[in-house]
This record gives sequence, C-alpha cells and structure tokens, in this order.
Amino acid sequence: KIPALKRGLLLKGITGSGKTHTLYAVRSVIKNWGKATNVENWVKLLFELKKDNFSKVNAIIENITDSEFIFIDDIGAEKMSDWNAEMMYLIINEAYNKERVLFITTNLTDEEFATKYGDRIASRVGEMTVAIEMPEKDWRIQ
Repeated sequence: KIPALKRGLLLKGITGSGKTHTLYAVRSVIKNWGKATNVENWVKLLFELKKDNFSKVNAIIENITDSEFIFIDDIGAEKMSDWNAEMMYLIINEAYNKERVLFITTNLTDEEFATKYGDRIASRVGEMTVAIEMPEKDWRIQ
C-alpha cells in the first residue's frame, strides 16, 4: 500500500552535502510505488521555458504540475531575474493549488529564499514541505 503523503521535503544545505543524492533516493522509493516521477533541474527548466519563446510555458508548467509528486533540484542556482521569480511563482502556485507533493533542494537559507523569491512563495513552500537541514559537510571534498 502506498502511503498518503501530504507534504514533501525541502532539502537545504551547502554544496556537496547530499541534497541531490537524497532527492534521487526519495524519487526512487516513490517510483518503486509505481508512481511516475521526474527530477527537474531548476536552471535547466528555466532554460527550457525561455528557449520556447514563451509559447509553451503554460504547457511545460502544466506537464510538471500534473504529476502527483514534483521534484525540483538546485533552486537558487540560477542568476536571478524577475522572470525567473515569476516562473517560480507560477510553478509553486500551480503545485499548491493542485495539492501536489513537492520535493526541492536548495543551497539558500530561509532568508535568502524569501528574499530571492518573495514571502508568498517561501510561505507556500514552507506549508508544502518539511525542511531538512543537511550536514554542513561537502561529501565530494574529503
């Protein structure tokens, strides 16, 4: 039996702390439940949204948020712009309205996240996820 998940995870920490590795491990478990899952790299997703000259933005966002479980890796790694913040709002708001389970990773602190994307998005992400602070250790550099 598949457990009913109401909240996802917000994996926070320094570069190399295991956020992406953990995200893929959670995805693997959910995939083993028979659920279709995809991990979207935030920077790559923004590139995909921009390259279609905005003509397919709604379709891409709908495709991402149609999934019961949404996985987005490396939020905050992009160069900030108003357009990027708007895309974040559209995706998080759509996921929130559809009551999706959200799993995200970020190197940003709570304050940096709220400054970069706004209090509205930070609040929704806070409601949709359980925050886990990863160890302050870069596993790649040992």
